[in-house]
Amino acid sequence: RRKKPLCYVDIPMGLSEREIDQFLREQRLEDLHRKIQAHELEDHDPDIRPPSPPPVYDKAGNRLNTRDIRIRKAMTAEYNRLIRYMIKHVEGYLPPVDWKPAKLLKKIIIPIEKFPQAPFMGVIIGPRGVNHKRLQETTGCKIFIRGRDIGDKWQTDEEAAMPQHVHIEGETEEQILAAERLIEPLLNPESPEFEYARTHGMQQLAMVNGFSLNKAEQRCGICGALGHLGFECPETNNQNY
Repeated sequence: RRKKPLCYVDIPMGLSEREIDQFLREQRLEDLHRKIQAHELEDHDPDIRPPSPPPVYDKAGNRLNTRDIRIRKAMTAEYNRLIRYMIKHVEGYLPPVDWKPAKLLKKIIIPIEKFPQAPFMGVIIGPRGVNHKRLQETTGCKIFIRGRDIGDKWQTDEEAAMPQHVHIEGETEEQILAAERLIEPLLNPESPEFEYARTHGMQQLAMVNGFSLNKAEQRCGICGALGHLGFECPETNNQNY
């Protein structure tokens, strides 16, 4: 007969702080594994339960974020985090045979309501996708913009009902954190990173279109010389156009 997990307060004597942390993680992982296998949900007392989010439905009218679904997702996410921790920190640890590593996901809401005029899409994607490509190559993550009014055919019905957000997929927590560090400043129009990406993007777009914002590289349409435009050409004898 399978023994129940030890009570969390029944900790063996003589363990260091690190060993206690390890012990509690192992107990929690065993507890979650048992509950998930038995389809047992960890529902909280109604008095301390967080408020339910607005309901989200798919195209067939089925609710996608019921309490049971949210609890099951939270338990599975914690279960996966603990297994990844064990693989990383416990030498010789073997995950359950039925465990399949899932991609890590992170969603960052785009503050459109706070900054309705900010060109978030242009800053994150960049001219011809150069910023988007750089973000993905630098972090190793897949990065998408999803949510309401976004025409991404791969997003789920639940994502399509969400506010516009940056969807991040990565293999490791380090990749997700790296993507967060790069993306969050781009969602703040008051940050220097946002301003640099915006102005640099304008320069890149101008170069793509065969035009330079650098005056030294601008060619006059009248005399063909560099350094000025046609209306500034000295050969026009300051005539007005």
